[in-house]
Amino acid sequence: MSVYARREREARRQAREFERLTKERAKMDERARARHEVAAHENRIELLVSLHKECGEEWDWLRVAATLPPIKPAASAIHEARFQQAWLIRPATEQAGFEAELATAKENDRVADRAAQQRYVRAMQEWQKKLSLAVRIPTGDLTAYQEALQEFSPLAELEELGAEMEFTMHSASLFECCLTVKDSSVIPPEAKSLTSTGKLSVKDMPRARFHEIYQDYVCSAILRVARELFAILPIEHAIVTAVGEVLDTATGKTADKPVLSMVVSVKRFSRSE
Repeated sequence: MSVYARREREARRQAREFERLTKERAKMDERARARHEVAAHENRIELLVSLHKECGEEWDWLRVAATLPPIKPAASAIHEARFQQAWLIRPATEQAGFEAELATAKENDRVADRAAQQRYVRAMQEWQKKLSLAVRIPTGDLTAYQEALQEFSPLAELEELGAEMEFTMHSASLFECCLTVKDSSVIPPEAKSLTSTGKLSVKDMPRARFHEIYQDYVCSAILRVARELFAILPIEHAIVTAVGEVLDTATGKTADKPVLSMVVSVKRFSRSE
């Protein structure tokens, strides 16, 4: 089975474009740079609040179990055959060095064969790994659940945002995730906009707006985790608890505490999509 393609939301495609444009900022005039700054700022916020809109494809483990192994490549002599054909129509005045060119063609075939064999070995190892999971997961093997989650769950985007995840397997149908999310290091501390003259305006992010973005970010991250769990594992319920930085009014310091916990049912979640 090939690696499943991921559905990519528009915000991520725009993020790559903004990254490219950032490298060309020196070529932009002041107003163009201002527009770029504001658009990149808005895109950053959109990335944070739209995490749940993207997910890896669902894994059908029974179908994976039925896939055939990769075919072992046969030895090839394509380079030698092409050389022999070309030699037959080569003018007599250019027919020197036959043995040397033939040896080169055969060596090229050996190089191609070694590369094909290496690809086959990697494909076979990948097939065996997936087959092992596909045989054990439908039986409720929690060890296989954990291996699949570590190997194939596409949660790297959350990790890139500084999120940390700890999973607890209660049963073959119930998973729990403690999701530690950051705010100060993830949400922009400033609000950027354009003035009426097209210049860049940078102000401290209003606290109300900051908390609004943080709330949407937390909810989006929780739903993303649930989606990924349901896509890769045949579980029925997921408990996801977001832990974030909370101000302790008594000490004036922040501490990591639960800010939102959600129990998600795969049936209700699928209907809500």
